[in-house]
Amino acid sequence: PGVRLFVASTGWPYKPCHAPRAPLVVFHGGACEQLAPYASGDARGHLCRQYMQLLCEVSQPEHDNLFIVDLSQAASSSEWRQELQRPGRAIKMLEKWFARFNPVQATILVCPEDVGLVVPLVRMGGEERVGRVVVAGPGVSSSLVEKLGPTIQVTVLTQAGRQAVTTALARGGSDCDAPERPAPS
Repeated sequence: PGVRLFVASTGWPYKPCHAPRAPLVVFHGGACEQLAPYASGDARGHLCRQYMQLLCEVSQPEHDNLFIVDLSQAASSSEWRQELQRPGRAIKMLEKWFARFNPVQATILVCPEDVGLVVPLVRMGGEERVGRVVVAGPGVSSSLVEKLGPTIQVTVLTQAGRQAVTTALARGGSDCDAPERPAPS
């Protein structure tokens, strides 16, 4: 058991790359016990079916990769809550997995309970792997948001419905071969 990755791509065929640029990464199965309100469908159905409508609404027509990270196999919701209090095996597994995944300027969509899981992932190995965090729902502490750092754009939504999340995730498509964006001046 470990972290599982699912990909939805508008490019066909899907071509894995070493460092996906500006991907949307949806965390599932962490400390949040219930299915996220922005997911649709039956909670018992396949994970990709649960998020299909959201992914279709936010994906760009040009080559775009959207990733669902399933944490439910690495630890239970209660174990993830314990890991947030005292980091242990599951957090280390997530950190190692995220380093191998190697995104560049990722947008991460999480429930408020899972924001603490993103904090150690923001700057691994001196690289900014996360550019933006969208927290779908109120209840995240301001001290936790501050731990993400001043260079990370954090959006906390008061409503976690799919329409609010879709609006907040308005973004350009991602592409493995896209050139680096120049820093804002």
